[in-house]
Amino acid sequence: MTNDEIAMILDATADYVDGIESTKVAAEKTAREKRVGVLAERYEASAGESIPSSMKEKLATLDVDTLDQLLKVAHNSSDSPASLGGPADLDDVVAPRTIKEAAVQADDHFLSWIIND
Repeated sequence: MTNDEIAMILDATADYVDGIESTKVAAEKTAREKRVGVLAERYEASAGESIPSSMKEKLATLDVDTLDQLLKVAHNSSDSPASLGGPADLDDVVAPRTIKEAAVQADDHFLSWIIND
């Protein structure tokens, strides 16, 4: 194999890699622009004004994961926020209102502890 043949193979490989890379970059740019567009729509719906073009350009430079996080926040701000869990106190025992109720409740808890342990 001559040097010219090797150079031609390397050039063809470089062209192939460049083609794949440009397709990948174009797909990422399209996905990013789509996310920025959705984010701009949600911002306009909630704030009543559009995002300036300079801000859209800055948002377009962010990676896809960051844009997804911003979209999640924008989605949650328009509706009621997602629940983070239930109440912390799952005990159904009603708090005593009088001293007599507190004494009876304490006796019941003590007797329950003695019998169950």
